[in-house]
Amino acid sequence: MSQSVFGQPSPYSKKLKQDLEQEKQNREAFARSTHAILLQEIDDSISQAERDLRKIGRGIVSKKSMINSLHVDDLDDPVADTLRKELENLENARTEKGKERDALSRRKADVENYDDWVTERRLAKPDEDIRSQSRIEVIDQEVEQRLKEIEALNVEKVELLRSIEQEI
Repeated sequence: MSQSVFGQPSPYSKKLKQDLEQEKQNREAFARSTHAILLQEIDDSISQAERDLRKIGRGIVSKKSMINSLHVDDLDDPVADTLRKELENLENARTEKGKERDALSRRKADVENYDDWVTERRLAKPDEDIRSQSRIEVIDQEVEQRLKEIEALNVEKVELLRSIEQEI
């Protein structure tokens, strides 16, 4: 942090730095809460997919037992054909639901690893911090310049007062 002409950090830069730090903390807190909500939603979706898979599995077992309970003479029956088609549909639904659950599990892993990615990115590219620090430094320099101008005016004022006193 740059120093003012009086050797103290500029109060403007202190305030700006505090404001920027507070804003950064607020963004991080929001990101953490959003991250937690997203993880919870994914967990809920995975749980729902697993419940659906169990329900489909029970349906498959039921259809298979119905087909197995048919007599040999009934295997060409339209009821048996309907049961086979329902069984095939259930098996396809189980495959699709399994894919959905797997995709959700991968998504959850990606979200869990997001914090690590953000940390790595910050270490690799601290651009935002550099820009914030640059803004602070620019404002500090402007404040210092103004203080120097005021000090120069005060010196001129004192010299003018001394010259007036000498004339009197």
